[in-house]
Amino acid sequence: MLLFLLACGGMDTGELAALDECRAEDADCDGIVQPWDCDDDDPSIGVPARYYPDNDGDGYGVWLGAIGACEHPGAGYVDCLGLDWDGNSCPEMDCDDDDPTIGPDCTTG
Repeated sequence: MLLFLLACGGMDTGELAALDECRAEDADCDGIVQPWDCDDDDPSIGVPARYYPDNDGDGYGVWLGAIGACEHPGAGYVDCLGLDWDGNSCPEMDCDDDDPTIGPDCTTG
């Protein structure tokens, strides 16, 4: 869709109508509609990121209680578990989120 918008210098009436429909539901025409678009005026900003609770503040989060937000919610949350969406490594899941001395290195007894 973005390539269409960049290459639409000679649009006809039908194409203009399609563009108007896009703008009615998706102002920045990035394919993400409100309320899921964090900034519907900027096509480079899309869906909310996922943040994971980190109750003990050790930098390792847990799946339970994950939230979606357009901006980082601040202390008490981390934005990644294991690998981010681009495949880059980041802190893994916490084995005990009530003990800051225990991170992702779980041992079994």
